[in-house]
Order: sequence, then C-alpha cells, then structure tokens
Amino acid sequence: MENENAVPQTLGVGGMTCNGCVRRVTDVISKGGASQVKVELEKAEAQFVATPAQFETIRQQLDADGWEVRA
Repeated sequence: MENENAVPQTLGVGGMTCNGCVRRVTDVISKGGASQVKVELEKAEAQFVATPAQFETIRQQLDADGWEVRA
C-alpha cells in the first residue's frame, strides 16, 4: 500500500551518459522508497511517486553520489 502523502515528483538529474547511469539513478530512487520510477536519459530527469521526506532523502543521496540534481 502506498503512503497517502506520496505524490508525483520530477527531479532533474544531470551527468547521466548511458543506460548504466539510468540504472544507478533508478536504484537510488527505488531504495529511497519511491514507486513508479521512470528515469529518462534524453530528458535528464527522473519521475517518481514519493512523500516529501522521501523526495528530500532521494535528492540528497543522488547529490552525494555525484549526480547533478535540480529540483
């Protein structure tokens, strides 16, 4: 059951150059508790459903991993 506070989120993620990058970013977002994760290399963005707290945790983890994160 999804958290009722979870809402669709979009986050810009720069620095991805290949499908391996997409998989790594997808893993970080999924491990952060988000659902319906879709990462697009061409758009340099990630779309997912998460609570505001999960969103912040995911943003911080992506930043710590060296991705160029833009909200």
